[in-house]
Amino acid sequence: MARFIELIASQEGSRHILQGNEAFALGVVHAGYHAADGYPGTPSTEVIDKYLSQVQDRLSVGWSVSEAVATAVAVGHAVAGSDVVVTMKIPGVFQAGDVLTTSAFYTAQMGAFVVYAVTDYTPSSTQHVIDARYFFSSARVPVLAPRNHQELYDFAFRAADISRRFRTQVVILASGILAHSEGIVVTRAPRTIEKRPLPENLHAWMLMPAIARQNFEIATSERIPQILAWGEQEKSLVQEYYGRDPFGIIVVGEPEIIVKEALSATKSDPSFLSLALAYPVPIERIAAFAEKVKGPLFVFEDGDRFLEEKIRAHGITPVSYTHLTLPTIYSV
Repeated sequence: MARFIELIASQEGSRHILQGNEAFALGVVHAGYHAADGYPGTPSTEVIDKYLSQVQDRLSVGWSVSEAVATAVAVGHAVAGSDVVVTMKIPGVFQAGDVLTTSAFYTAQMGAFVVYAVTDYTPSSTQHVIDARYFFSSARVPVLAPRNHQELYDFAFRAADISRRFRTQVVILASGILAHSEGIVVTRAPRTIEKRPLPENLHAWMLMPAIARQNFEIATSERIPQILAWGEQEKSLVQEYYGRDPFGIIVVGEPEIIVKEALSATKSDPSFLSLALAYPVPIERIAAFAEKVKGPLFVFEDGDRFLEEKIRAHGITPVSYTHLTLPTIYSV
């Protein structure tokens, strides 16, 4: 407890070695969230169990009996004007599926609503390897994929800002590799966010069929295109580098760490496009990158072939195409 309290009080620009879940929890506090709820599911458990539970004088923190109930509690906080995060592991995403997909199509202004879902594609602390990007994309929910421990901290800020700006639920799809390892994090200045006033009329949160259909159209034809146009220009979420070797790599999320380590070991210097925006996929930036790479193009992603499929659907046809799903390699 004392350590986390000391971290919260540390000066802006302080450098710390933090476990990934600790980094995210610290980001939640520094970003000014008002509430957190969840269900204890490894590899996400420590966010509330070890860290946010120690600061209940700063924000409302609770455990619920299931991920569905925790998500419903979070929806209540958000509708009431609070910035809120709900935590779970990937099996919990599907346990909470009804609430997550229903609330995904709210379009009224509310407090930030952030889902922190931690993956584990080689089951070491959870029980299945389902790629939730397909699920969230079908629900028109933007997904951030942190690439390192610093982004676990920073994305607590970024996700809340996106949620409020675009009136949407935002998912931080974090890897268990990051959540349960340690890395260097540099802190930002803590901020205070004013709660939004409680709406007098709750009609906007009704989802009878006619309203649900209308909101689906808004999310599909307005919200996601707006987020995509914004994301294409966000240099922090889409980073590119052009190297001396005649091949290119596209990577999304935490595999960046593993890929860069392998490149360092082999003294390779390819062109490199790194994504932290997993959905909507910034396909125009990818297309521009692929156009400049004259040799083979490689895609590295955790989970299934979500990114590869989006790239292929866009008609990008590099000289060679190899897909890596950690820890198994597929050549196509």
